[in-house]
Amino acid sequence: KSPSFPARLTRLPELAHDLWWTWNGAREVFRRLDYALWRQSVHNPVLMLQRISQEALDRAAADPGFLAAYDAAVAATDAMRAPTTPTWWQAHLGAPAQGVVAYFCAEFALHQSLPIYAGGLGVLAGDHCKEASGLGIPIVGVGFMYPQGYFHQAVSPEGWQQEVYERLNWANAPVEPAIGT
Repeated sequence: KSPSFPARLTRLPELAHDLWWTWNGAREVFRRLDYALWRQSVHNPVLMLQRISQEALDRAAADPGFLAAYDAAVAATDAMRAPTTPTWWQAHLGAPAQGVVAYFCAEFALHQSLPIYAGGLGVLAGDHCKEASGLGIPIVGVGFMYPQGYFHQAVSPEGWQQEVYERLNWANAPVEPAIGT
């Protein structure tokens, strides 16, 4: 059974699904929420929130230190979405962008909780997206949602590499379906 989020923490799922937390420092919220579960979920906040106990949520809702970190993360997220100060883009070009840059790439390394990358190409694409976010450049990454993440490698007694593929469960990943009209 999924826990019920206390009224004070209702935006936790929203923070978990917005990968912006991975490069803005909000990961402290999830670390402080339940450090053992954070490690057990391999730093995947969506999976973590599916497995967290009601007691841990209630304890966090009463912890002033946790609430300060949570409030800071929510405020930073809100400020990023509706900046009160001009972004780098606006300050240097004098106006908000008129369109969106579509960044097409086969893979994006945004965070280990979304293992849809294998190396340099994905890391570069992820870094471009993170930098564009920081500069206020409107960008959307367009890529593949692979059904499998990394494979786990072992060596057989005969010395052969053996791959064990893990099928990704999208319900446990920080993604949401794009629904258009």
